[in-house]
Amino acid sequence: MNKYSGVITTATGTTVANGCEGFPFSNNKIESTSIVQVSIMSYSGTYGTNGIPTVAISATGDGSATVQICNGGTGNLNGVLKIAFLVLK
Repeated sequence: MNKYSGVITTATGTTVANGCEGFPFSNNKIESTSIVQVSIMSYSGTYGTNGIPTVAISATGDGSATVQICNGGTGNLNGVLKIAFLVLK
């Protein structure tokens, strides 16, 4: 997805309670000095019962960033996330 903004749709997440998982996000608009912002637009699971998801960027490099999905809840995540992103140079 080579855009300055858009939406990432994940597969069904199963991150354990109080755990985090990262995945690479490839985008030729990202440079090592870019600021990449992410936020959750929607979660198909039930908040609380199926965890409490949060997202953040943990690293950037030329052409990619690492998106971290964390679960601050006591139950495992069980749902699809739609994550909005914005690349700033």
